[in-house]
Amino acid sequence: MNIVDKFNNKKLMAGVVIFCSIIFFLILLNIEYCINQSMKVYSSLQEDKLVLMLSEAEIRTEWNHDTYQSNLSSIIKSDFATSASEYCFVAVEDELTFIKDNDTTEIALAKNNLKLKDFIKIENGSYPLDDSSITTLKARLSDKRSYLVSIGTYTYKNVNYRLGICSREGYVIEKYKMDIYRLHLFIYILLFCTAFISSIFYLLRKQKKDKDTIYRLEQETIHSRLLIDKLHEDINEAAKLKNRYPMHGYFTKQIVENILLNLSEEQMNKSVKLIIRINSLRPEVVTNTSVLLERIQVEEGVSCLWSKNEFIVLLLNAHRKEAERFIQVFRQNYELFSEDAVENDIEFIIEDWRIRDEI
Repeated sequence: MNIVDKFNNKKLMAGVVIFCSIIFFLILLNIEYCINQSMKVYSSLQEDKLVLMLSEAEIRTEWNHDTYQSNLSSIIKSDFATSASEYCFVAVEDELTFIKDNDTTEIALAKNNLKLKDFIKIENGSYPLDDSSITTLKARLSDKRSYLVSIGTYTYKNVNYRLGICSREGYVIEKYKMDIYRLHLFIYILLFCTAFISSIFYLLRKQKKDKDTIYRLEQETIHSRLLIDKLHEDINEAAKLKNRYPMHGYFTKQIVENILLNLSEEQMNKSVKLIIRINSLRPEVVTNTSVLLERIQVEEGVSCLWSKNEFIVLLLNAHRKEAERFIQVFRQNYELFSEDAVENDIEFIIEDWRIRDEI
């Protein structure tokens, strides 16, 4: 591994670490946002609960002619479930008259004669006791712990009744935090399972595609092997023909033209140009002629496809008899090579640069 590859790998790893860190940070921000939103929803639910209890107390008072405070306390006793982290209280004006929790009794309240302002130590401000409203705020109660206190003020016959629900802040936050953690865990497990199943599906499809590719390559290999075997047979046959008659080369028209242009007068007088004209319209005749010219060609000779239906064979340092011998050998091989060969398919014309004879 060179220096550039190592540097690129380090950049890739650094990019992955930064990306994962950003994702983790965004997840934490999302969890924090969800917790804050859940706390707002919780406060809203507590405030709705206060409104229902205050309204129901008024309805009961009109119906049973009992005091509003008695009906409100009765509703709390029967309908509000307390715990170690959540309880409810009632205050008339500024005096705390009723608390429902796990161990506080009304007798204890009577002895202590608690004031609401002494019971609730407001954090970051004060509660508007004279305002007929419903609100949720943070406060420290008599046990010195931080609570979320939802307080509703209701005026009945010119008397201010205050109903409050106190929930320990740490308990509420922990409760919603665990719920949100479980929700996120469920979502990420679901995403992981989806990605895992998708990966398996992709790998299975890729495996099938690879198998098809391997099968296709195997078939191509078999076909190539057959072609190679056929080529070996052709090479062996060509070697036999070469032993029987010297072979040289089959070139392009441009090469043969260059050879003709560069022949000296003396070389022309010692050379014979043979034209093979194709009279048949069958395309296989041209193909077979081309193949035979590649296989059978006189030593010190070149050949090419000169036009659409003509081949040229240039025999260097040769005489007319050698050209006639070449024609004889070519005809014999053509008849052996082509099953449907016709005598007039091919016409041979010999040129020795001075006279032109047709055979």
